[in-house]
Amino acid sequence: MDLILDRAEDRRLEGEIKAFIEALCADLTKHDKAKLDEHWATFYADEEVQILRPSGNAMSKITSAGMLKSDGGSDDSVPEFGKLVSIDSVRIFAGGIGAVATYTKRAANDNLAVYSATLEKKDGAWKVVFGTATGQPPTDQA
Repeated sequence: MDLILDRAEDRRLEGEIKAFIEALCADLTKHDKAKLDEHWATFYADEEVQILRPSGNAMSKITSAGMLKSDGGSDDSVPEFGKLVSIDSVRIFAGGIGAVATYTKRAANDNLAVYSATLEKKDGAWKVVFGTATGQPPTDQA
């Protein structure tokens, strides 16, 4: 496998990754336990993928499920995972089968979170293999 990509291929992969991040952020916006399994299978490499939260605590699929409401109450209709504000960077490596992307989301309470997702392309699909989230105070620029 050639580890050096030409510019056209680099741009094509960057477009794929941006579309992946947009879909990742749009797919699960509500506390919906029933949708979590499908979401995780679509966007994450496996159930053991860890995401470091702003608190520094690691979160896996099991931790995510524990945080979600299961009673179907009215709070479930409130978007709580935030909306994508921007995709800030994409870096492709490993001959086009690995990447790191950073992006910013705004929560319902107006707080911002900056995410970093390490991605792997396997069997033609991008998947998150590790992630981090860092809380940011609200700004007028985002």
